[in-house]
Amino acid sequence: MLTRVFLYIVAFVQCACFSQINAQIVSAPLVEQSLSAAQMSESYSTRFALRLRNMSELKQRVGRGEVLSRAEIAARYLPTAEDWQSVADWATNSGLSVAPASSSRLTVDCVASVEQLATALGTHFVKVQSSDGEIYTSAAQPPVLDPKISQLVARVLDLQPHLKPFKPQAVTIRQISGLFINPLTFAEWYNATNLGLDGTGETIVVLGLAKVNPDDLAAFWTNCGLPTTLAQFTEVDPLPLQLKPNNYAFEETMDIQSASAMAPGAKIIYLSTLDFPTVTSWLYDRIATDKSIHQITMSFAAPELATDTKTMLQDESPLFPLIAAMGITFFASSGDHGSTTDVWPKVRTGSTPFTTFFDVAGTPTVDYPASDPYVTAVGGSSLEFVWAQPGIAQFPVREAAWCLPDWQSLAASFNYGASTGGISRYFNRPNWQIGTGLPAGTMRLVPDVAALAVSNFFPYAYYQGAPNASGGTSLASPMWAGFCALLNQARRQEGLPPLGLLGPKIYPLIGTSAFKQLTTGSFSSTNNPGTNGAYSTDPLYNLVTGLGRPNVGHLLSALVPGYSAPVIAAQPAGLTVFVGSSVTFNISASGRGVLSYQWKKDGTDISGAITTSYSLAPVTTAYAGNYTVAVTNAYGTTLSNTATLTVNGSAPVATNTSTGGSSGGGGAVSSWFMSALGLLLLARRLGTQFPEKFPASP
Repeated sequence: MLTRVFLYIVAFVQCACFSQINAQIVSAPLVEQSLSAAQMSESYSTRFALRLRNMSELKQRVGRGEVLSRAEIAARYLPTAEDWQSVADWATNSGLSVAPASSSRLTVDCVASVEQLATALGTHFVKVQSSDGEIYTSAAQPPVLDPKISQLVARVLDLQPHLKPFKPQAVTIRQISGLFINPLTFAEWYNATNLGLDGTGETIVVLGLAKVNPDDLAAFWTNCGLPTTLAQFTEVDPLPLQLKPNNYAFEETMDIQSASAMAPGAKIIYLSTLDFPTVTSWLYDRIATDKSIHQITMSFAAPELATDTKTMLQDESPLFPLIAAMGITFFASSGDHGSTTDVWPKVRTGSTPFTTFFDVAGTPTVDYPASDPYVTAVGGSSLEFVWAQPGIAQFPVREAAWCLPDWQSLAASFNYGASTGGISRYFNRPNWQIGTGLPAGTMRLVPDVAALAVSNFFPYAYYQGAPNASGGTSLASPMWAGFCALLNQARRQEGLPPLGLLGPKIYPLIGTSAFKQLTTGSFSSTNNPGTNGAYSTDPLYNLVTGLGRPNVGHLLSALVPGYSAPVIAAQPAGLTVFVGSSVTFNISASGRGVLSYQWKKDGTDISGAITTSYSLAPVTTAYAGNYTVAVTNAYGTTLSNTATLTVNGSAPVATNTSTGGSSGGGGAVSSWFMSALGLLLLARRLGTQFPEKFPASP
């Protein structure tokens, strides 16, 4: 499924004196400019989002990889009880009804009549029609706050309910029969199977905006041979919004299925909201009793270009380091429009349908929240399968970056998709986003990592009682949430804290076996570098797939001590032998899981040489060379020392043995034996000729 796109409600700035905190009101078709007395008396809910404290300190600590206790978060960073009460008292004195504080105190939730709210906030309300055709009461002007609370309030929420997520344009949902791939194949491809891990004890949170059908989930798990059951699934509607199945339902269903297929033992919570204060407050409340929530995935996005002010994004951003401080890794789809999109002109003009395909003439932009430094941005790749026989695919033969086609000129009217990546216009580059091959500059780079987005065979999903499929980076993000559940399960078993913010931990692994960089494009006519429009698939790091796609087992080895590559106890030893001898090299190794062996001569694999020993007989001069063995488990490969075999063509010597190998002589009589035989014959001859001096031996 392609990433869903939405617009945030408002942007926030702080002014002297009275604070105008919502600096922009996005226009919508007016239905009624003056409300009747009855309409003004209608009930209206709104929330005041409070500012966090000590944000600079919090970001520094999270950037160092710290995971903080719930008590410390409350003591140092959440709004104080006094600050919350100050805003609540002001609201009560303004005629608003205030709900009790949540444990996080992130928002002051109020209910009042439209007239009371308009008076309290210095604005007026109108009736407008949203993109879905519904009529809403929305604020027509930015609210203005009393100076008594303006320093405490970051923004006022829910004043423009007509601003809703746009419908996903996406790849068309397709019903499929026969030509699809079990997601376990993708898990195997990314070395996420046979690790002794399945996500048990971990919970993955999936964000969305639709009701999902549990029967579809159960059918998916059964059809894919997964052990996951509905006992592991919970849907939470925290506001509540009383959502119904809608156009997002397929994509949310696919998100849940994608995540659970990578970590079938994990629990899944589907949280049906995209309101970040609500999400953060819910997480803070939940972790008081549920210690298993360590990963969350979101497949909605807003192009930075579609947002008028930098301030809006910066005011949302404090919530992401707060989530990371709880030990939760936040994954977000990087987007599906390549480097540029036509989103903003269509938003301004009200053009329909709303799309976020690649725009040949567009301005480069990355998507939010993937561009936030405290979020792990997940780009897209493409897997290529070949036919084993009609209707059946073999294991993937190639993975490439999800790129634009290079064999034709890009037509402005064609709906191209590609992995979104580029350079943020709002967020500074975090100090951990460094390494060989990263572009120069000071702004945040997107994406961080990549995984499957599209394929020439459909990734299997189940929706409305039938197999269905789509694609996009919103398939890749939940896959990474599943991988993260495996990593956190292992860390918990080893007594380690959860990963939390992932960036500082993975960028030191650039160029290692934990990641495979994708340097060619998926729709390339040759093995050329691919492009998402403005950026190409360079080695090590690129603005299409970030660090590349994961090898989960090797990533596990890098992030969890105890899950390591094999250790060689006895190395193979070099030998010097003669032509015609027999030779055996031996190795002894240990490690977690199943070990496999591959002997090599001069760096090239020897066919069939896959055990702890390797024998040669009879030896010829062609066998001379350098021998090594690669010992592999799911977590890495260890290469042995070099054992050099020297083969002499002259007369052989006595049998020589060594610790790591053995050789056997053959085909010639030793010089020692010949000397002894000569002396014996001489003695017998002398005894015959001079018996009195040389008596015969008894």
